[in-house]
Amino acid sequence: MHGDFITKDKNGFNLYERHCPICGAIGRVYKPSLNRQCRSCANKARSIKHGLSGHPIYGIWESMVGRCENANNSGYKYYGEKGIKVCTEWRNNPAVFVEWALKNGYKKGLQVDRIDPDRNYEPQNCRLVSKKENVRRARRYSKLSHYESRKIKQRLFAGEKGNALAKEYGVSTSLISLIKRRSLNESG
Repeated sequence: MHGDFITKDKNGFNLYERHCPICGAIGRVYKPSLNRQCRSCANKARSIKHGLSGHPIYGIWESMVGRCENANNSGYKYYGEKGIKVCTEWRNNPAVFVEWALKNGYKKGLQVDRIDPDRNYEPQNCRLVSKKENVRRARRYSKLSHYESRKIKQRLFAGEKGNALAKEYGVSTSLISLIKRRSLNESG
């Protein structure tokens, strides 16, 4: 270990003074971080890895991954908790996602929208829309859980009437019609 004990923090944990092994900056750290690089060097290393950290589309990618994977993210309950994932191709290589967004007409202010809200973030199920359009679509589906939406699709295909389903689930008949149209588009 390379560092000298200097003090305890407000919770009684030992703080050490050490030099970053990369840039030599002096900082206060806890014991597990004594041999690690400083935050500044770690951030530089991360941005060099793919070179996209300052790109606006990379921020969209980070948000998308956070909603699907980080239980502390405020959107996790609507995405990750419901089983929504980012496809492996996009998840493992943000540059592929950036390329997709640019090819699909990305411009500032647009957001990624899943065409079928029950499916994952993947090229065939995503498009770029304005925030206004994204919020409008999200509001429609927020009344139903992932499970309920799938169940309605199954029951529609089994021949049940939309009016009865709308009444049972407490949603509008137009929402049931939207689910039916989307189901037909998927199968056709």
